[in-house]
Amino acid sequence: MEPDPLLEWNRLNKENAEQALVSVMFMNFVSRAPQIDTFSTWLLAGTGAAATLLIANILNMFQALGRHGFKVAVFMLAISALFGLLAKCVFVFFQTGGDSQEKLIQQIKPIMDKHHEDEEKIIATAKQRGLKLETEFSMNKVLSDFAAPFPKWPRWLVMRYLNKHKENRQVGHLLPVRMFQWQCGLSFFQALAFISFILAAIVYARAI
Repeated sequence: MEPDPLLEWNRLNKENAEQALVSVMFMNFVSRAPQIDTFSTWLLAGTGAAATLLIANILNMFQALGRHGFKVAVFMLAISALFGLLAKCVFVFFQTGGDSQEKLIQQIKPIMDKHHEDEEKIIATAKQRGLKLETEFSMNKVLSDFAAPFPKWPRWLVMRYLNKHKENRQVGHLLPVRMFQWQCGLSFFQALAFISFILAAIVYARAI
């Protein structure tokens, strides 16, 4: 027995609204990425200034902090710079992915709208002629054709990721959200390492 078209329409309408709200929440969640990047950039600039100061006054800093204190301070400064650079790399990748995501949504929407309109016409005509047609497109074929030009290992990774999340309508937001989490984590450790550098300088300077 075929499902009641009204019930199916109601189900799809609610599901589309729910998924649209989830998409908006995801996009709002990652919208703070530029602010986090600005913070990381300023902290990276501060790290560079501190490194310049250390190099310019290396003999004085070595005497003021001692051998061990100087090594600890330099190590913490280097770790902070490393985390800052990684955070910047993640943001660049995330920002590109976010822009591409918006363009992809804009390009896909008219395609899906036209498919839906044509699908309704085909179903109506098929009913008049007593035919039963499969009008849903094959997502597996779409993914296979998309991954075909990639080399073997990248193709395997792409297909593995897409197949893993192909039933998830939020698949386009999963990677940006994950990248934003990485950006926040790296920026946090960047700031923590820089604070550790300052504390090490203070502690070892007092110990002299």
